[in-house]
Amino acid sequence: MDMLSFSKQYIRLEMHACALACLLMVPTADVRNKQTEILLESGCHCKILKELDAFTTEKRIVPLANQIQTAIFKYVEGHSLYQSLLGTGHTEAFIQYLITENKINALLCKDSSSEIKDLLLQHCTKDTTNQLQKILDEFDKGQIESPLT
Repeated sequence: MDMLSFSKQYIRLEMHACALACLLMVPTADVRNKQTEILLESGCHCKILKELDAFTTEKRIVPLANQIQTAIFKYVEGHSLYQSLLGTGHTEAFIQYLITENKINALLCKDSSSEIKDLLLQHCTKDTTNQLQKILDEFDKGQIESPLT
């Protein structure tokens, strides 16, 4: 199947989450990555996350929801667009992604201000807050090396 054509149709219908799902099923990695990048460069990453939320609220099944979310988080992290997600309903999932992928240190090194730390801690549940606080404490004590060096 030509998933690129399906994706373009979904974009015309302003169903960006479905468009991204189609792109994630493109078998050729180079084409998949390039087209995904083009879609997300249009600035629709927050819109796609809102669409996923709406589907969830409407109890609609989105088969690739986790992969869509991961692709967006990877894009946001790779382009240092952290501020676009911090303070939104996706902050906790994004922080969990950064912790799981061992990329939280990069965020802390890019912006080690107390403002960013407070913002991170404000938007987490108790479990994530405890996990994040431990990382922040280690970072402040210099026990975690910068991934930028």
